[in-house]
Amino acid sequence: MPKLEDAIALLVFNTERYPDSWNAYDSLGEAYVDSKRFDLAVVNYRRSLALNPKNAGAFEMLQKAAAMSSGPN
Repeated sequence: MPKLEDAIALLVFNTERYPDSWNAYDSLGEAYVDSKRFDLAVVNYRRSLALNPKNAGAFEMLQKAAAMSSGPN
């Protein structure tokens, strides 16, 4: 789990450095799914889709993460 946390920290930095990169948010969403932080995954997949509405993978993962999330979707 420590390596996953390191990866998340790097991916957060990546989104801060490249806020217009849909791929950065998509990757961060994936890391949050892997760490079972589905609420944060939802936020990042939504941002990825806002930047690139054609990202079908993010749409699919958003649906899955939202279903696992405890917060409002």
